Amino acid sequence: MKIAAVGAGRMGRGIALAFAYAGHDVALVDLKVRSDWNRLREEAMAEMQASLAMLAELGAMPADAVGRVMSRIKVHPQTEARLLAQAEIIFEAVPETLEAKRDAFARICELAAPDAVLASTTSTILVTDLVPLVTRPERLLNAHWLNPAYLIPLVELSTHPGTASDVVNKIRATFTGVLQNKLGTKSPIRDRIGRKRTGGFGRSARKGAVRLHRRARQFAANLLVIDVSTYQLAAGGWSNFPVSGCT
Repeated sequence: MKIAAVGAGRMGRGIALAFAYAGHDVALVDLKVRSDWNRLREEAMAEMQASLAMLAELGAMPADAVGRVMSRIKVHPQTEARLLAQAEIIFEAVPETLEAKRDAFARICELAAPDAVLASTTSTILVTDLVPLVTRPERLLNAHWLNPAYLIPLVELSTHPGTASDVVNKIRATFTGVLQNKLGTKSPIRDRIGRKRTGGFGRSARKGAVRLHRRARQFAANLLVIDVSTYQLAAGGWSNFPVSGCT
């Protein structure tokens, strides 16, 4: 499956690592016109490489897998944005302003395939407020990752009333495979729809879930939270960190 992330910042890079680790090719696309494009590309690649090298040093992934994972990620300038047409799922990961989202979705909708899933990563804007920004709202939903996206196995999904059921099914199945592979576990993914969360997540993940549940109650959002029960976090840091399922 071909994945694209629009926005080459911290969230876009984390998403790229998560999917590349699971064996997917990822296009990381920066839509800004920049005079220092090569510098941004080098910084992005260096940061992602360093993140994987750190995991390998900690014994969390095979050292010989670092290059293999990085080979699946390509960073593209806005002049190559036409590559978005090849993606089955496109993540919007630009700054948290409606203006930035509007500009990004205008370009995404111009280039994306008609059946592509459009997933915003916003944590502050309701998905219903993003509907007017897209030309095919039935393909739109919100997929809020917790940082760092390539480590924390929690993605909060929220739809709007017009989101197509096949979009939800596709992204649910995709995340199930990616999260399981990322964590090197065979334990089942549990869907929690509008129910109280339980499990062994760390403080940041719990806060994220509580925040989204509060937002869902307030705005009657359709909430879907996918989590992996076997991932464990200690109060002071990461514990039991077996990231061994690299493809």
